[in-house]
Amino acid sequence: MALMRFKYGGDRAAGRALVRAVRECGPLDAASGALIVPVPLHARRLRERGFNQAAWLARAIALTNGARVEPDALTCAADVPSRARLSRAARRAASPDRFRIHRPLAGGSVVLLVDDVCTTGTTLTSARRVLEAAGVRVRAAAVLLSTERDDDSDRGATP
Repeated sequence: MALMRFKYGGDRAAGRALVRAVRECGPLDAASGALIVPVPLHARRLRERGFNQAAWLARAIALTNGARVEPDALTCAADVPSRARLSRAARRAASPDRFRIHRPLAGGSVVLLVDDVCTTGTTLTSARRVLEAAGVRVRAAAVLLSTERDDDSDRGATP
């Protein structure tokens, strides 16, 4: 899958293909008049990967919608271990509020949050809470892949 090659393998060609696919989808109503804020990576994970895949997607959405990206609005303060192999319940428990405002946005700003994958929504919820506590209105979130699962049995998760 192109997303996994991009996210975990650093395959920039796969990333460019995904960005093209996002742009080909056309404008998003939720991006109209909004600032685009990508979910940040912790500094260690950013060093490992060399890029933030959510920021790539945010730029593609911004270009398609004539919007502005605020890549440094949030910072990831907690170095949370990878949760890729955890069950949904364990993911929720392992997701402390780890985001902080890094560059304040004007109060009343309207934001579209962007992440690459949404499994439980915990990451997006955590980022939204921090932004809303700072007086920013989060209109919606855009993700490339949302995993809808009825149970915790896949990817080696324990029930």
